[in-house]
Amino acid sequence: MKLQQSLLPIAILLVSIQFTFAQTKTIQKSYNNIQKIELDVISGNIEIGASSNGQVLLDGEYDSDQVQVSITNNNGKLKIKEKSKSRRMNEASSWTLKVPNDIMIRTNTASGNVEVEDVDIELFSNTGSGNYRFENFEGFMKLNTGSGNSSLEMNGFKFNGELVMQCGEKSGNISAPFSFDKEEVIERGGRNNNMIRKTKSFGTSGTKIQVSTGSGTAKISK
Repeated sequence: MKLQQSLLPIAILLVSIQFTFAQTKTIQKSYNNIQKIELDVISGNIEIGASSNGQVLLDGEYDSDQVQVSITNNNGKLKIKEKSKSRRMNEASSWTLKVPNDIMIRTNTASGNVEVEDVDIELFSNTGSGNYRFENFEGFMKLNTGSGNSSLEMNGFKFNGELVMQCGEKSGNISAPFSFDKEEVIERGGRNNNMIRKTKSFGTSGTKIQVSTGSGTAKISK
């Protein structure tokens, strides 16, 4: 009788154990005549690199049990959007874009890393908190976090252009391993809304990178 009683909790535990396996789905597509791309993900990592044939090449991987993905191509505008099925906001995914030069890309992610390499594009990227890494980049890049931290890694790349870093005057912070050429306060109706802007010139190529945060830390490392 005592043996049966001692085995009862074990039996209940075994019955209650459930094993869940992720349903990983992959996407591989190619597109012609794309001028603009919008990539809106929940908590995914994004890589952007150069296409060798003038097409836009899209590779994605995500858990189809947790994330619903819609892809539309309308008049040269490619849009990839994730929607949570569980509302947990921690569904990880990974997306790779190979693009031709002179294309505009907008990315949004709650928390995720963005890597950019060997392209000449316009990039507008928003994240709650994330890290950015770039190498051999030309064009215009604007990186923004609302209240999280933003870290930009130059990965040893000898950047030729202008770097602008911004943060909230009251609660933001800027961290860089060099001094800036210009520092100013952008008035926006009071110290709670004002922004601090710091500018550094590394050359005259016309390439411009802007890193902004509201109340977090904007950090750049070589």
